[in-house]
Amino acid sequence: MDPVLVVGAGPVGLAAAAFLAHAGTPVRIIDANAAPTTLSKALVLWRHSLLTLAPLIPPSYWHSIASTTLDQRWLLGDFKYEVDAAINAAHKPQHKCEGSLQPGTLFMNPTDVGLMGLIPLGNRDGQLRVVWNADAHCPGEPTIEDFQQLLTAHTRQQIRLTEPVWLSEFKINERQVQSYVHHNGRVLLAGDAAHIHSPAGGLGMNTGLQDAANLAWKLSLVAAGEAAAGSKLLDTYQEERHPVGAHVIRMSGRLLRANALRSPFVRFVRKWVLRALVAVPSLAAKMVSALTGDEICYSRCTLAAAAAAAAAGGAAVRTRQPATAAERQVWGCCKPAVAGRAGVGVLVRPDGIVAAVGGPDEVNGWLKKHVVPSSDAAACS
Repeated sequence: MDPVLVVGAGPVGLAAAAFLAHAGTPVRIIDANAAPTTLSKALVLWRHSLLTLAPLIPPSYWHSIASTTLDQRWLLGDFKYEVDAAINAAHKPQHKCEGSLQPGTLFMNPTDVGLMGLIPLGNRDGQLRVVWNADAHCPGEPTIEDFQQLLTAHTRQQIRLTEPVWLSEFKINERQVQSYVHHNGRVLLAGDAAHIHSPAGGLGMNTGLQDAANLAWKLSLVAAGEAAAGSKLLDTYQEERHPVGAHVIRMSGRLLRANALRSPFVRFVRKWVLRALVAVPSLAAKMVSALTGDEICYSRCTLAAAAAAAAAGGAAVRTRQPATAAERQVWGCCKPAVAGRAGVGVLVRPDGIVAAVGGPDEVNGWLKKHVVPSSDAAACS
C-alpha cells in the first residue's frame, strides 16, 4: 500500500497522521518548517475534540473560496511580565481575579478602545499573551508601551510588562473552500487549509482535529480497498464536515462582532441580555454545547442508518447519554465496531460517532453497505 502524504505537521496534520497510523495505513508527513513555531497558536481544546482524540491517548493518560476580510485591525503579542502592586494605582483590584492572572484563565474586557484579551501561558511561566482590537487607536507599529498603557488605563490588572517576546498585527479572514475533496479523493483538505475564521470561541484547531478524525478512518478503508463505495466514501467527508465548517465560521464571526462592540450603551445592554440568557439552564446548556462541539450531528447524512435515525449520526459520548463500558472499549477501533446497549447493538465509528442502532439486521446492514466483507469490520485490529 502506498503511503498517504500528509502536507503540514501542525495539530491537524499530525492528528490525521496519527489516526491513519492507528488504522495501519502508512503515512508520510512533510512540512515547510524544520522546527515547531514559537509564534501564536491555538490554546483551547473543547470537550468534543478531547473525546475525538481519546483513541490516540495511551490508557495511562486518559478551488473557489468564499471569503470575507473583516475591517478590523488586531494587535497581538506575547510578553514577559511581573505582578507589581505599585502598577495601576488609580484602578485598584476589586475582585480576586483582578490584580493577577492564573494559568488556565482568560480575561476579556470590552473597552471604548476595542476588545482586549489577556491569556497567561501556562507552559511558559511568567509569560502573557495580549490581544487587542485596536483599529485606529494604535496607528503605528505596536510597542510594549502601547500595550502597557492599554492595561493600565482599561483594566485593574497590576501587571508590569517587562519584555516583548514578539509583537504582530493581523486582520481576520473568514474563508472556506467550496470542496474539501479534489481529484477523486487524491487531494483532501482539512483544518486551516479548508476553513479559517476569527479566534473567537477557540474553535479553529478543534474543528480541524475533528476534520482529521472524520477523514482518517474513511481514507484508511479506501486505501486498504475495504470501502464498499471505493473512493466515493470520501465524498461523505465533504458531506459531513463542510456544513460544520460553515457553521463554525458563522458562529465565530457573530461572537467576535458581539464582543467588539464599542458603544458603552450597546455594551451595557449586551451584558444584561447575556446574563438573562445564561440564567436559563436550557439556553446556557445550548450555548455551551455550541462551543464544545457536543451538538455536532450527522443524522441526515449518507452514513447515518435509515433505521433509528434519531440515534445514529450523533456522538457516542454525550452528557445526556453516557457511553457504556462496551462502547468505550470499541470506540477508537480502526474500523466501525459493535457494542451493546440496553439489548440492542450500537455500531460506533472510529471517530466516536454512532453509525447504526438496532438489531443484527440494522448493524450488519450498515456494515454490508459500507465495508467490504473480506475483513472483519466489527473487530479491533
